[in-house]
Amino acid sequence: MFFKKGNSLKEEDKVLAYMVVKKLLKNEGATGTSEVSGKEIKKQTSVKPGTVDFAIKKLREEGLIAGSGANYEIPAHEIDAVIDRLESRVPKGA
Repeated sequence: MFFKKGNSLKEEDKVLAYMVVKKLLKNEGATGTSEVSGKEIKKQTSVKPGTVDFAIKKLREEGLIAGSGANYEIPAHEIDAVIDRLESRVPKGA
């Protein structure tokens, strides 16, 4: 997965976007789990390792993701809030 240069997403939003994609893939049966680890996010995105760890901590504190250790996911009751957040950060006409 990659993010285009010049996109307007903050690093923590890139983490959320990756987690949304993973949840969608699980829903479609393309992957076995919607849980992700910090290690997986670091490997699959352009987000720097220290930034991933900080983003996970912040997103957990905000209640947008749940989990601990190596397994995190977006709870079903937070999907709409996450989608709204990501959509609000995309420039009009993008």
